[in-house]
Amino acid sequence: MRQVLVIGYGSIGKRHTEVLRQMGCTVSVVSGHLQSDDFPVYREVAAAFRSNHFEYIVVAVPTANHAETLKQLEPFLTSDEIVFVEKPLFSDIAQKFDAKGLRIVVGYVLRAHPLLRRAKELTAGKRLFSCSCSCGQYLPSWRPGTDYTKGYSAHRSQGGGVLRDLSHELDYLQRIAGQWTSVAAIGGKFSDLEIQSDDQFSLLMTAENCPLCECHVDYLARKVHRDLRVEFEDGSIHLDFIAGTLDFNGCAETVKLERNDLFRTMHEEAMSFDLRHLATYEEAWDTVKLMDAAERAAKERIWVQNQ
Repeated sequence: MRQVLVIGYGSIGKRHTEVLRQMGCTVSVVSGHLQSDDFPVYREVAAAFRSNHFEYIVVAVPTANHAETLKQLEPFLTSDEIVFVEKPLFSDIAQKFDAKGLRIVVGYVLRAHPLLRRAKELTAGKRLFSCSCSCGQYLPSWRPGTDYTKGYSAHRSQGGGVLRDLSHELDYLQRIAGQWTSVAAIGGKFSDLEIQSDDQFSLLMTAENCPLCECHVDYLARKVHRDLRVEFEDGSIHLDFIAGTLDFNGCAETVKLERNDLFRTMHEEAMSFDLRHLATYEEAWDTVKLMDAAERAAKERIWVQNQ
């Protein structure tokens, strides 16, 4: 059985643990608070590696702690282990970590969605005219049974805020349109939510393969929505992630997914280090740069170039 270490046991760490155990992995967890009779729990990374060797390591601590966790892991890693880091890679560009020689992938789970892969297939090598995506969900109803004001999403210091929480959109937009080249933005906290982080952001971008890209994310939508629209030389695509439909020139494709299907696919590919669909360290770093640039653009009311 594959030996796996999950670092962090908040809501996302718990889900990774659940999925990996369902996949037949032997999972251990690093957590400062968890007690469990189902799997080994360690208080520190070093203690875990003193007890075992792990082939696959999942970093699921708050985003602001990703860089420090990778530094803690580094002495125990060779070129053989695979490190899976939850998205986004880092909170900001000041946290860059030298990943040379390490096998790191980043958990942008929507890359595993069959309809996003279909959209990528349809647009590959084609002339794109515009790409737009949006995602919104009311933060107080996001994680039932929890106090939204106490979660990391509510606190910029922990790496929260809608721009980072919903950086899936920034990742898959570039998956279709190519690497971002310039961005302008408006964003911040505009609502009465009791948070110390941004609650909405809108970006206007140019990308390598598309002259006009738009992205809107928010914590405010009372009806959950997540969709992508592409206009290109072969026609129009509308992908509705919530409904599980892709419309291409009036012809619809539909998929029905179970709760953990995308996570399972993502982990299977990550464990094989199959980089055809995974977010690489370099791609995820470019998304960190985009988030930083969007914040600067919003603050200074300027266009920011990707350098």
